[in-house]
Amino acid sequence: MKKLKKIKNSSPLSQDQSALQEAHQRSWIFEVSDGVVIRLKIQAQASKTEIVGLYGEDQERLKIRIAAKPVDHAANEELLRFLKKILQVSSSQLHLIRGQLNPLKDVLCHGVSVTALKQTLLKEK
Repeated sequence: MKKLKKIKNSSPLSQDQSALQEAHQRSWIFEVSDGVVIRLKIQAQASKTEIVGLYGEDQERLKIRIAAKPVDHAANEELLRFLKKILQVSSSQLHLIRGQLNPLKDVLCHGVSVTALKQTLLKEK
């Protein structure tokens, strides 16, 4: 089983904490110095892996159904594989930075603009 990379001491949330927390509460996607953070709500054990759409009262997360069980990090691995495929980025550009054991997850994507990510992710739903 492949280990997931976790960023230590370089989390985008450790830099300029107040500004990031404010952006973090407003939007499902936002730019940080290290790249772009995508806030997700994951539904594991779905019939297929797909983007559902924006989620929550304030649409603060993007909901994705994952066709994998939340056991032994299978759902996290499937999520990163799916994002890699639809965003057309390498594995090294994607990092699960929050929510390893939770359906509310934050993924950091390096080397892609917020605009490009929004267009690609919302087009997929």
